[in-house]
Amino acid sequence: LLALKVPPVKILVLLEKRYLQLLQVKSLREQGEVADAITKKMPGLYGFQLNALIRHAGMMTREEIQRGIDLCADVDESFKSGRIDEGIGVEMAILQLIERKKIG
Repeated sequence: LLALKVPPVKILVLLEKRYLQLLQVKSLREQGEVADAITKKMPGLYGFQLNALIRHAGMMTREEIQRGIDLCADVDESFKSGRIDEGIGVEMAILQLIERKKIG
């Protein structure tokens, strides 16, 4: 996305949105909801997107998902305070998210 000149802030927003969706799916699955019920509670998603969210949420703990959300918020705050360049911040966030997955 960076190579396609998508603004780093937009990439971060997309990452955070996906992690928030993962948390919502994780919560609904923990409440015993099935895919059809989740689809109704999360309008605007295509079937393949929801299936991917369900699969990924099942492979992650609630804590891992929350850490992803927290990381995105921390990077966003770092952008706004001028402590880090937006492009570098997004790249570092992605690397941290990948590393956490390898370690976990």
